Amino acid sequence: MNNFQIWYKKQRVLRTIVQALIVLVPAVNVSAGSLISWLREQEFVEVPELIYVWLNAAILLTSFIMGLVSWVMAQPWANRLLTYIGLGSAPKSAGETGIPDEVRKAVVEGMTRQEYRDGGA
Repeated sequence: MNNFQIWYKKQRVLRTIVQALIVLVPAVNVSAGSLISWLREQEFVEVPELIYVWLNAAILLTSFIMGLVSWVMAQPWANRLLTYIGLGSAPKSAGETGIPDEVRKAVVEGMTRQEYRDGGA
């Protein structure tokens, strides 16, 4: 079973949060802008003025939850489970070291990165 540690757990979490914000903030605000302008044209619909604040608070909460999930997935026990189903931070062939067999072989044989990419030629 893979017992190696995942590197830079905090960085993974922060990157996940930033990625979520980069995608969600513009997508939700642009979509909401179109929907809200259409709703305000309707006769019997009132849209609160704080709707954008609520939407962005929900985006922030979602981003932090995604970061929390990323942190949990970076824990060794969760990574072992994820590796078992093929979603770990290293492939199943990585074994105990966390280095896939083909990469370990290339290192032992002293291949350069280009030689490894070219199939060992």
